[in-house]
Amino acid sequence: MAPELAAALRDQPAVEEAKAWAAVASAVGYAAVEAAEEAEVDAEDKQIISLRESPGYAACPGVGLALVTFAAGLSLVTLLTLGRLFGVRR
Repeated sequence: MAPELAAALRDQPAVEEAKAWAAVASAVGYAAVEAAEEAEVDAEDKQIISLRESPGYAACPGVGLALVTFAAGLSLVTLLTLGRLFGVRR
């Protein structure tokens, strides 16, 4: 079967992807980076995320562990409930 005929006979997707919105989001992100570079903001004014260890104390390590364990369990239950429908768009 010719590729053009196969494409014409194929069912249309139920949901169209929002490629235009993804392009807009990319353009806005790029523009924001360019604007920040042009403004030459001082290093003190920039917001950064530090991934290294810093001194401090753990306020409630048991509560944190319980929340992470609960979230992981909820995620697992959700995936098992969805089964083969995982990733299907409607």
